[in-house]
This record gives sequence, structure tokens and C-alpha cells, in this order.
Amino acid sequence: MKQRISRRDFLKYLGLGTAGTALIGGASAVPALASTAADKLPTFEMGPLKISKAKETASVCAFCGVGCGLIVYSDEKGERVLHIEGDPDNPNNEGSMCCKGIALGDANTIVDKKTQKGRQRPQDHGCAVPRSQ
Repeated sequence: MKQRISRRDFLKYLGLGTAGTALIGGASAVPALASTAADKLPTFEMGPLKISKAKETASVCAFCGVGCGLIVYSDEKGERVLHIEGDPDNPNNEGSMCCKGIALGDANTIVDKKTQKGRQRPQDHGCAVPRSQ
């Protein structure tokens, strides 16, 4: 015959089993000891900076009228923006940047207007365009 277990009894047994497992596991646990060997200690030496050879230019954010100060790091030729950060010497933002200024770092590619294609038409890609009548 099937013996039905109530929800209350199930929760009791579950709690007892969990407590028993924790007690048995806790009694046999060995404390972890940290190694003091000098060769295993982590080093906090920094590698070469990505912006060490970059050209540093002070600028102003153009998104809103506050005029937050920015420091823009570009490559040596000035063609590509590598990094943008807030200017700590600017009294308006004191080195912090708003969400619009942070997004400016993602939209910082400089495009050469002479080589960029203008509006592309379907005919340029070989698509048939119906004639208007």
C-alpha cells in the first residue's frame, strides 16, 4: 500500500536531512591555509600602458551645455581616438563623466569624408529598380 506523505512532513524531513548533512560535512572540514611562499605571492606590476605613446589633448564635451572637460587620447598621427576620460582639472565635472560623455568613447571613430561613400542606391548593387510611369 502507498503511504502518502504530507507537505508538512516533507519539509520536516528535508530540513532534518539538510541539517544532518551540514553537521557531518562541517565536522570533517579541514581549514584552508594560505601559502606564504614568496614565489606563489601575486605580483601587482603593471604591464605597458596602451596609451603611453598616445597624444593627449584637452577638449570639451559637445553633447550638452554643461561643458564638461575631457582628455582625449589619440594615436601619434591624430587619426584615431584611443581613449576618452574626464578631466580632473576641469571645475565643471572634476574628472567625472555623464552617460552621454561615456558613450562618446564608443562613437569616436574619425571618418575620412573623401573616401566615404555617399548615399547608396539599389542600382549600385545590381538590383533591378522598377521604372516609374
